[in-house]
Amino acid sequence: MRLTTLLALTRRALPLAPALLASAPDDPDARRERLATLYGGFRPAFDTVRELTPAALATLLDRDEAVIVDVRSADERAVSGLPGAVTPHDVDVDAAHAAGRTVVAVCTLGVRSGAWAAERVADGVPVANLAGGLLAWTHGGGALVDPNGDPTDRLHVYGRSWNLVAEGYTGVW
Repeated sequence: MRLTTLLALTRRALPLAPALLASAPDDPDARRERLATLYGGFRPAFDTVRELTPAALATLLDRDEAVIVDVRSADERAVSGLPGAVTPHDVDVDAAHAAGRTVVAVCTLGVRSGAWAAERVADGVPVANLAGGLLAWTHGGGALVDPNGDPTDRLHVYGRSWNLVAEGYTGVW
């Protein structure tokens, strides 16, 4: 991650510290609200990036018009991800892989993917970001798959305070 990107994210994190450190609420609506607060707080750090809602991404996926770039760590991807997602290395090595389709970056909350996308946009490469990340995807009822491609309800969320998954999904850390 570029230093300027890291500094922009760090400046946004300080005011969000109480929400970042608080226990995740039990109420599904409160989890969705916390997710929106956190993502919204970081959003100015990558405001040059087009964002997609989970519903808009689902439409692109249904039409086979999206390449999903999962910027999370290998440990996170070992729990679950979106069907057909690739890593940043896959896209960097084979730009033709994304030809004619919308490149959409994803991560857990949408912050790392937003930062990754902003760096690409600054280099002239159009990349969109999944607003609210895979957590928002769960609130939209989106499907997750394990590394074998089998459906799963599990999503890596770092810890209890980040367990903002929708009802019907299991946050793991």
